[in-house]
Amino acid sequence: MVSTSAPRGPHRSGIHAHTSQNGSQFSRISYMGRHARHGCVWTHDREAVSDSTELFRHEEVVIRRLQPRDCVPLARFFCENNRPKVVRYFNPFPLDEEAARRITESTGRDRYYAAFCRGEVVGMCMLRGWDEGFDVPSLGVLVDHRCSGRGLGKALTEFCVSTAKREGCPAIRLSVFLSNIRALRLYKCLGFREVERQSTEIRGEQDIRVVMMKGTDR
Repeated sequence: MVSTSAPRGPHRSGIHAHTSQNGSQFSRISYMGRHARHGCVWTHDREAVSDSTELFRHEEVVIRRLQPRDCVPLARFFCENNRPKVVRYFNPFPLDEEAARRITESTGRDRYYAAFCRGEVVGMCMLRGWDEGFDVPSLGVLVDHRCSGRGLGKALTEFCVSTAKREGCPAIRLSVFLSNIRALRLYKCLGFREVERQSTEIRGEQDIRVVMMKGTDR
């Protein structure tokens, strides 16, 4: 279970919100106890290991806003995940070095965050639409394909919901493909409700884009 307010202690897992010395918000995700087997640990050659019993046992994943100095790790993250099974469902922009540079140097109202483990990006989330004048931002989440199924997508989503609420947004929206069963189930469990369906074609395949909304007070 992921919690935004649970105190840190032995055999606890969750998101822990913090404020840095310069006032910026970030969160730490601790994986302890029964969650220790489900994570992603990075070796010196940047490859992910998935079957160690020590995964995340003494590690924390930090979620914070992306900065210019994060361009290189974000570009590596994009390069690793620029593969058909990933971009089939996540395609708001190309997963390349230019996109990493543009995102990390962004100075507008739109927000881009990343989850870091040992200095490497293992996931990212974003709230976009403010720069275009919308009151309700759109949520986007991408988790490293080597770290999927470990609860990181849920943590990133909850982080963005909390951020939107702190910014005074009444709600957030997202779109998810109907064929992306795991993501659709997650968003429903987190309180998002379907408001629209749009037939679409993606990479030569027919699919349905499901638009969902969630009030930040829920």
